[in-house]
Amino acid sequence: MSSDLWMTTTESDHDLKLTLPGSAETLRPRLIEALERLDYKVLDEQPLRAKRRARGSARWDCSFNALDYPRKLGIGLKQLNDVATLVTFSYEIKAFTGLTRGDRQTLDAEAEAMAALVMQRVWVTSCTACGTEITDDSRFCRKCGAPLAMEVAELEVLRLMDDGRKGYRAVTIGVVTSLIAALLPIFLIWINTAKAAKAVGLLSAIFGMMGLIMLFQGMWQLYSTLNPVERKKSSSETRQNLSAPQPAALPSRPAQLSVTEGTTELLVSEERQTARVPVPVERKKVDTAEVK
Repeated sequence: MSSDLWMTTTESDHDLKLTLPGSAETLRPRLIEALERLDYKVLDEQPLRAKRRARGSARWDCSFNALDYPRKLGIGLKQLNDVATLVTFSYEIKAFTGLTRGDRQTLDAEAEAMAALVMQRVWVTSCTACGTEITDDSRFCRKCGAPLAMEVAELEVLRLMDDGRKGYRAVTIGVVTSLIAALLPIFLIWINTAKAAKAVGLLSAIFGMMGLIMLFQGMWQLYSTLNPVERKKSSSETRQNLSAPQPAALPSRPAQLSVTEGTTELLVSEERQTARVPVPVERKKVDTAEVK
């Protein structure tokens, strides 16, 4: 079932402009690499256009999250001067619902994450695994083969915003659906028949079950967003690898009976004195006859 069959399908757009250091020719391949890392499929390189497929329930056109539907992204590069380029991110989304304010903030976070991935290759000058110097835009180290891509903070911000918005939307839909289920029996005041009571009871049960499912799903989404298990494992392993080795404990100093005993330890012991080998010194005879 295509989304074009829905009469309420809307097409939304969103633009964001960022200024990045570098020329357009050097930024283009890095932007392509960043797009592929964020699950985009590059359609054209000049002009740079990419597309992302639908996710989750949006594949069957039954999602209330506009960001789950297919999106198109066009990136324009305009050279401002010798050291800076204006990058324009243009999003186009055709979804069952329009873009909310939170959705637009998530798209801004995604564009900023792409810019951070682009600038990451400028900051990384050597391989973190073997220390080989990086002289080109390759994705892997030419010596050890380790990937040169590293995690950036903007990717974590994008993940938190995207998953957090999904959980918040699911909780909101669950609350609204539960309220509808609770208010449906009010119609029995005007229509008090057996058939109406059965229909209202059935609808109330369906809406109530849907509300509970959406509430549970939203709460679980928020919990897993704020407490990711994989992130805890990776962070604990990183802390173990980066922790400094504990120094060996120094031997305990023997107890001293008095201050005098402690100070005399600095002097040479009698055993060392007796262990010294005496060296005979020959005396020279001096003629003192000439001395008057």
